[in-house]
Amino acid sequence: MASLEQHTAGDALSQDELLRTTFRKGGTSVLADAFLVMGTLTEAEAGFMFGFGVLLQLIDDLQDLQTDLANGHRTLFASPADDWLDEPTARLWSFTQTVLWSSGHFAAPKHQPIKALIQESCKLMILQAVARNHQRYRPAFAARLETYSPVRFSYLRAREHLLKDECNDIVSLLRRRGQFDSAFDMLA
Repeated sequence: MASLEQHTAGDALSQDELLRTTFRKGGTSVLADAFLVMGTLTEAEAGFMFGFGVLLQLIDDLQDLQTDLANGHRTLFASPADDWLDEPTARLWSFTQTVLWSSGHFAAPKHQPIKALIQESCKLMILQAVARNHQRYRPAFAARLETYSPVRFSYLRAREHLLKDECNDIVSLLRRRGQFDSAFDMLA
């Protein structure tokens, strides 16, 4: 319910309230999914899943920047001011590393490949969002991030819809083949 305030309260929410709402919304969503899939979680597993949910929510908010601005929805990235997004995006980039690698949970060697895959996926989602919203970044910052991208940002912008459709096709194929139902299946 608190997340609905992002859609109706506009500037009435402080940055701290917005941060708390974003963390609760993302963290509890993935935590609930994890409980549904796994049944029970240790405290460390729950902490990891909550943090992973926060990370996914923040990436989603960055990806949905234009839609949120158009609809008057307030997120940590979508604010009425035309502020540069360099600093919050750099913090998100670091937060990705913190969530995936600072926890001792899922530290066993068998989990390293999936964590690396998740890290690369998160990195690519952030890079795609920066490419899509390049006008909200200082040119030097965007150029520096572009060096981490496997392709130029102009190519990402031009091919965005095709790449999204191809990714959805791959996920659908894996689900149909019974490879996995959710990302949690890969971590188990």
